Amino acid sequence: MIPSTVTAARFPSFFFNGVWQGLKTALMPHACISDPLPPMPTVHDWLQAHGGTDMDADAFDRCESEWYELLEQRKRQMNVFLAGLFVGTLVYALATLALLALVGWLLYSLVPFDGFGRFVDWVRG
Repeated sequence: MIPSTVTAARFPSFFFNGVWQGLKTALMPHACISDPLPPMPTVHDWLQAHGGTDMDADAFDRCESEWYELLEQRKRQMNVFLAGLFVGTLVYALATLALLALVGWLLYSLVPFDGFGRFVDWVRG
């Protein structure tokens, strides 16, 4: 069996990697999202690691079940990464809205404004 380089203990790192890439993509529109997972082994390499094509039926069944376990694990890891990517983009959007609200509140509280009366008087001359 080919050992998996990513275990369930590393799920938080995939999540925070997704958060980081989500923030990076939101801040820099031309940034690319990179795949955090190592590439899957080819079927040929996988079969060679398990004894080649001349294995018996039991060995092939074990090989096939390990292949599907690896695919399922990669699917879970990618789901965690995509959740982090969504959270990172959401954090950026919420931070932008909070900053906009803060600037609006500061302008409202620091700049004297008596309504549109002065503006109307200025327009009328």
